[in-house]
Amino acid sequence: MLEAEAVSFVFHLFPSEPYKSTGFYDDLLNLMFSELLWITGFLFLTWIFVVYVPLLKVINQAERYAMTHSGIYVFVVISASFVLSVFISDRALERFANSSDEYAYLYQAQTMGHGKLWEFAHDLPEFFHFNHIAQKDGISVSRFPPGWPLILSTAYYFGFPANLVNPVLGLITLIVFYGFARRFYGQQVALWSLTALALSSYYIFNNASYFSHTSCALFTVGFVYGVYRYLQRPRAMYTLLAGFCLGMVAITRYYTAMIIFLPFFFYLLYHCRWKSLVVFTWIGIGALPCMLFLFWYNNAITGNPLMPVTMWAYADEALGFVRGHTVAKGFEHLVRWSLMFFYWCSPGIFILYLVFLWRKAINPAERFVHPEDYIFILLMIGYFFYYQIGGNQYGPRFFFEALPFLIVFVVSKVFQYREKWALAVLAVSIVYAPVRLPFIAQREHEVVEERNDLYNTVKEKRVTNAVVLVSSYTSVIRPMPIGDLTRNDIHYANDVLFAQDLKEEDSLLMDYYPDRTFYKYVRGDNDVRGKLIRVGK
Repeated sequence: MLEAEAVSFVFHLFPSEPYKSTGFYDDLLNLMFSELLWITGFLFLTWIFVVYVPLLKVINQAERYAMTHSGIYVFVVISASFVLSVFISDRALERFANSSDEYAYLYQAQTMGHGKLWEFAHDLPEFFHFNHIAQKDGISVSRFPPGWPLILSTAYYFGFPANLVNPVLGLITLIVFYGFARRFYGQQVALWSLTALALSSYYIFNNASYFSHTSCALFTVGFVYGVYRYLQRPRAMYTLLAGFCLGMVAITRYYTAMIIFLPFFFYLLYHCRWKSLVVFTWIGIGALPCMLFLFWYNNAITGNPLMPVTMWAYADEALGFVRGHTVAKGFEHLVRWSLMFFYWCSPGIFILYLVFLWRKAINPAERFVHPEDYIFILLMIGYFFYYQIGGNQYGPRFFFEALPFLIVFVVSKVFQYREKWALAVLAVSIVYAPVRLPFIAQREHEVVEERNDLYNTVKEKRVTNAVVLVSSYTSVIRPMPIGDLTRNDIHYANDVLFAQDLKEEDSLLMDYYPDRTFYKYVRGDNDVRGKLIRVGK
């Protein structure tokens, strides 16, 4: 009775949404209680570390071992992160594109892998509408920039599993990041930062997904590394490399690239003065091949090199307070992103970042060094003005590209100040992440199982030569809308087609496929499993 009353109370706190049932809020309430227990445990363990553990002695002993065997230690940490990413992708996520974004990336990658930029749209496109795949002017194409699909297309071109691309990129990112941190922060900070990054659920799950953020993070680290190498030893090759990496970010996530470049623009102006014009020129030349490819891609699809596909397909796509976005929703997103960081990474890392960022901002000697320290907060501010929160995600994904720099900043400041409370928070955060990983993996597996109910039901019923009209969303605990479920072969050649149920207009599709059997997929709001109902004219 008490639980039912609590669910009812939580249910009335939120606006009514068509895909969220009482079962969703029941699960949300359980998750909230679970998180309170985790955070309580985090705080209790931190207190234990502060009061009873000789932290400096323990840390020094751990460091001596890690530094003595640094090669082995780095190999083990990076390998563990890679293996965990592959395992999570294969077992917990079942190689499933767990969002419409990821499916759209796979769709475009498969198209590019076949040497094309788009596919022909279906003759009855309204039945096969899929979120983030545009059907316009007789063609079907992903709305997203081409950078990540181009990289992902290598899986289709060379014939290896697409779910391995991100884990490999994540592995390379760790190698490059470790080299960057060791060169510019020292071995101590590099080892601790590598551990904190590599074993975080935030990092592992994004590497296990089909999102674009892992490739973007790799190129962001490459850009920052290139800039610092140039400042350390001015050679054009470093700025060309930095420019190419920034260009790859730009053709993958336009807005993110602008925000990442912003602090470096002012940093280079401040430190290089007039010589910054030379630096910007070389960066521009390095980015030029990427930008030319983007302009060619846009022109081939939209007829205008400066018209991105997303703007061509969705005229209302914009930054600012559009599509129902308000200042209040922007602040709501900030709160939810912060809580996601607590869940997927660590409350301690986030708190330490805010504390040390404030100290940096008020310290004139530190304020204008290491501009990468500001990337995370700038991404938060920048995406405050974007109407989307990010959909299904493994942590606040819009800020993922800043995660390596947030962590190395926090670790460097912890060892700079050597305050016991900060050392304790960092130590507990590093332990906290891998301990939580199995619990998060189990929950995400349940989500994937629920979301796959439509396809699992079709397999269990051994349905063949059919069309399934999807009239219900899947999953109670994390609903997947109908617009994310119409997943078909890119040429609509699959044995069982999945189409939207358009009610009175369904007869048009039945006439189009007279030799196929038709079913409707229906599911009660609080039922995990749905059912197929055979239908006809």
